Amino acid sequence: LKGKVDEVYQLQDAVRERDVELEGVHGDLEETRLELDNFLKSKEVNEKKLVHDIEKENEALRKELNETASKLGDTSAELTKAEGNLQAFNIQMQDITKEC
Repeated sequence: LKGKVDEVYQLQDAVRERDVELEGVHGDLEETRLELDNFLKSKEVNEKKLVHDIEKENEALRKELNETASKLGDTSAELTKAEGNLQAFNIQMQDITKEC
């Protein structure tokens, strides 16, 4: 009977050691879960900031593009006017040449 009691005590000690090990593993898992949660929150914040930055940059580029298009329209109008003036000048020169 003494041998069986010793065996029970040994098994209880082994169970206590295993419980301590499992508590450590549980603590490690909880720490890892918290780290993962923090990482995911940080990643989400970074993604939102990146999207915001991209949208801001797109808006700036869109504005610049609209300004450039407007300037091109103005330049095109000026070129058309200059072309008309050049044609009028050429006609005048032809008239002067005919008179001479």
